[in-house]
Amino acid sequence: MKRFLNVLKPAVVLAVLYMAAGCASFKGDIPVESEMEDIYLSPVNQDGVMDEVSLNVSVPEIKGLKLQEYSIRIVSENDEIAFLAEQKEEKRGIFKRKKIVTIPDDLSWDGKLPDGSWAPDGPYMVYADVRDYSGNSGSYGPLTIRVDNTAPYAELYLPFTIFSPNGDESQDRLDIYQLNTSSEALWTGNFLDENGNTVRSFQWQGPAQDFSWDGSDNEGSTVPEGTYSYALNSVDEAGNRTDLLVKGLQIDNRTYPVSLSLPGSSDFSPNGDGVKDTVVIQISTGDKDKIDSLSMSIINAEGSVVDSLQGNGTDQYVFTGKAKGQVLPEGYYYAVLDVLYENGDKQKAVSDRMVLDVTPPQAVIKAQYLLFSPDGDGRKDETEIFQSTSLETLWTGAVLSGNKVIRTWQWDERALPVVWDGRDAAGVVVPDGVYSYRLESTDSAGNSARFYSSNIRTDVTPRPVRLVPSYNVFSPNQDGEADLIAFELKPEITAGIVAWEFLVNDSGNQTVYSVGKQESVVPETLFWDGSGPEGSVLEGAFTATLLVEYDKGNLSNGVTETPFVLDLTPPEIKLTASPLPFSPDGDGENDRLDIGVEVNDPSGVRSWNGKILDPAGNLFLTFDPTGLKNGVFTWNGKDKRGELVQAASDYQVEITAYDSVGNRSVQTLTVPVDILVLKDGDRLKIIISSIYFKPYTADYLSVDPDIKARNLATLDRLAVILKKYSQYKIQLEGHAVRIFWKDEKKWKTEEDEVLLPLSQERAEKIREALIRRGIDPGRMSAIGLGGYQPVVPHSDETNRWKNRRVEFILVK
Repeated sequence: MKRFLNVLKPAVVLAVLYMAAGCASFKGDIPVESEMEDIYLSPVNQDGVMDEVSLNVSVPEIKGLKLQEYSIRIVSENDEIAFLAEQKEEKRGIFKRKKIVTIPDDLSWDGKLPDGSWAPDGPYMVYADVRDYSGNSGSYGPLTIRVDNTAPYAELYLPFTIFSPNGDESQDRLDIYQLNTSSEALWTGNFLDENGNTVRSFQWQGPAQDFSWDGSDNEGSTVPEGTYSYALNSVDEAGNRTDLLVKGLQIDNRTYPVSLSLPGSSDFSPNGDGVKDTVVIQISTGDKDKIDSLSMSIINAEGSVVDSLQGNGTDQYVFTGKAKGQVLPEGYYYAVLDVLYENGDKQKAVSDRMVLDVTPPQAVIKAQYLLFSPDGDGRKDETEIFQSTSLETLWTGAVLSGNKVIRTWQWDERALPVVWDGRDAAGVVVPDGVYSYRLESTDSAGNSARFYSSNIRTDVTPRPVRLVPSYNVFSPNQDGEADLIAFELKPEITAGIVAWEFLVNDSGNQTVYSVGKQESVVPETLFWDGSGPEGSVLEGAFTATLLVEYDKGNLSNGVTETPFVLDLTPPEIKLTASPLPFSPDGDGENDRLDIGVEVNDPSGVRSWNGKILDPAGNLFLTFDPTGLKNGVFTWNGKDKRGELVQAASDYQVEITAYDSVGNRSVQTLTVPVDILVLKDGDRLKIIISSIYFKPYTADYLSVDPDIKARNLATLDRLAVILKKYSQYKIQLEGHAVRIFWKDEKKWKTEEDEVLLPLSQERAEKIREALIRRGIDPGRMSAIGLGGYQPVVPHSDETNRWKNRRVEFILVK
């Protein structure tokens, strides 16, 4: 740090006037005239500024005045002589010529004491005395000379030298701390560019003050990015100068991108087994040399900080999944990087999800049969391994003979039930013997687990048996009719039976149902409900087989002599409607709809009925097939209460039929309703509730593509119809559904703040759309009525959708 002094006062010349001798004797005090003033002196630095003070002595010429002596002295506060200049002549006789004393014109004081040392800092007093030969005297003083060899002083501190005045509230200003400064007449601080040009100046009287620079110049404009210096200087009244300079101040408005990546696995298990115990977090930053601070923390799924990480260098951190030596709870974690650059740029990056998982894969397995006979006789030809597992990347199942792998399966995510048919990987039936099934998995976090089902035996022993079904056809549709088929089981030999099994095979000889027990008694009757291995019911022709296992291990089978049929096919329904689109508005065109129905089934049709559903899926009308004439039902577009269909909407005709065995069939047909022009007194009315707007907006285009297409088609059709009524004025009325209809205060607020402006805006949007489609804007006006004119009560949650509509009133 430099200290400097700027001395502004010029040197002061001390003048001592004396009285010149004249021809005649002078009587009285010798007058002293002077322009003297207090001055400062700084002799030690020898910088050419106020290094000495001139003591110019002169007296006016007065007749008769003859100086005999003079004395000029400078004394300290302690009255010690610092400088002395004097002369005195001896007094002569009356007739002798008196020698006149003359004060030199070039007297000066260089700030040194008589012993040659520099005078200490402080005030010094100057005195001048004169005397003539007649005893008259004169004096001047004191004049103060302040010796000041101490230059101004200050200490500069900057907490940072790089800042970014870009308005991001981070290091937008450069803080300058000017401490322990002396009090001076003037301190000047200047910010200089790289060429030494001053861009911003500050001044203080007394001590220099702390301040912040916002990066602007003297005109208030932000200076360019670059390198700057700060110069602080002062010159005191004695001419002492101090200059302090801080270089290398940077204005840097750049931003530095940062990111986090997980180059390895993001799933890990910190269980100390050496497999995926940690997660490596890779850091990518901008200019590393510009980083002021960098910190990394770990947060959980709730956003709470659970740990701070220490890195291997600045590029890589390792998350151990522990905090304070303890393994963190299982769940999702994220790394959060906070970087502060020297210029104040703050950057944050969040890693992808890290999954802490110390739970190994979970599974429960069970073999359907521990003893089966893969001999192709349809009885226990295979055993199913039921498996309930956790969700993992890969599961592997294997059949083992001892430690030898016989057959394998693999599944993604969850292991499914597996059926082993007693064959190896090459499709060859394995020898009779004892086998085991193993299921294993290693999850994405490195946790591994194995599960076993042991003592699975294969054995082949044939024996003849018979069985007789109770029906040739049945329909297990849970309607209470022929839902079960009964079988009489008749093994020819009952001695030595240890187990039995009943199988149902489809027309492809695939087993769809089986039941059996490890017991010596075969039941006389068994029932089948038509369900297959997965619980589903399959239609078609089937045969039943009875397998009986004897103590020797032989299996005997009996097959039904003729197939029995499982019939689940519902009746066939043909449904037509004409004319379309349906337009029941009383204009004589397409006012009635003919619905044609034809029902057929090989087993005969028992009954059928029909109904019509509104666009919201609610029942609109039912009709009895007894009212059909030649398979045709004529509909006038109204329900039984006389309510007419909604214009520009789709209604569904639904026919339900049952065949002779109770199988049910449903057929639907969409009936599009045209835009309806209805007479309302001496005017016409069009009501459309099928234009769909994005919720709480008047936007009918930013919706699903299918809905948007319907909106545009409705508007196109509406434009065509309105052009037919060119002699009519058109008033568009927007209506809405009142949600808070129970609470009067709320629904009034809802009307004022939402429904009225929204319905108005929607009506205006439709008006704009019709103008684009060629409708004269002078014909149309738009008004929003909110929920004040519902067509059904707002409390009718099933039908109140009809209140969300746009009505077109046509008036001649």
